[in-house]
Amino acid sequence: MCRSVNRATIDALEHGAVSSVSIMVPCPAFEEFAEYARTHPQYDYGIHLTLNAEFERYRWGPVLSADTVRSLVDRQGYLWRSEHQTAANARADDVERELRAQIDKALDAGVPLSHLDTHMGTLFMRADFLDVYLRLGTDSKLPVLITRDDGLAGRLGVDERMVAQIRSAADQLGQEGFPVLDKVLMHYSWDSVSQKKRAYRSMIFDAPPGVTQIIIHCGEADAELRSITSSYSIRDGDRQVFTDPQVIAEIENQDVNLISWKQLSRMTSGQAVSD
Repeated sequence: MCRSVNRATIDALEHGAVSSVSIMVPCPAFEEFAEYARTHPQYDYGIHLTLNAEFERYRWGPVLSADTVRSLVDRQGYLWRSEHQTAANARADDVERELRAQIDKALDAGVPLSHLDTHMGTLFMRADFLDVYLRLGTDSKLPVLITRDDGLAGRLGVDERMVAQIRSAADQLGQEGFPVLDKVLMHYSWDSVSQKKRAYRSMIFDAPPGVTQIIIHCGEADAELRSITSSYSIRDGDRQVFTDPQVIAEIENQDVNLISWKQLSRMTSGQAVSD
């Protein structure tokens, strides 16, 4: 998203308990992180398929020319701010062409891809968006973030009519041998770092058997991030929690296995997991 998020994410990968990241290709700091990913292929990189530019003064447009995907952009040529604006205005063919361009741009930059997911849950908002999401995963031979648990859709404000379709899609992907998550959790809160630690400990140590993904947002509370979003403390707090040696040690000493999307893919296909 920006350089302070890049730095924090790299710190959490190299020194913390983060096992997977996802990249927002249309954003201004993409090239910097793509260079890191290209030279550090041992880590897990997904594409955070991006159809929104939600901040007030820090905006981005599509990878494709705005003139060629007019339904995806506002009058200023930026991606719509909210997922609901995108759902109300975007054509599915524009969505698919733009997202394929995002994947291609990452591949052309040498990013070794492990999975796909969806920024702000926008691809869960309409049935034709969901079809695009699943088709991108199948065509790219990459797993997509999807879960059998309805809780994620509820937290994202997905229309009730879509919940059953998401669940059905998850079941279908599982039958086809793609990884499907059992649960997806997130704690996007202005809590203090100590409160965050307690909340994340509960998420990790009380997680049910199966595969749970915890989504966090790492950042450094520097001048850049403070100028972009009032949520800088949320992101800096997430970084502090998941690079804390005590938290890392607690995770290692519990009956919890940190895995990557690449490992999950091999486990699902029955291949041995070696890293």
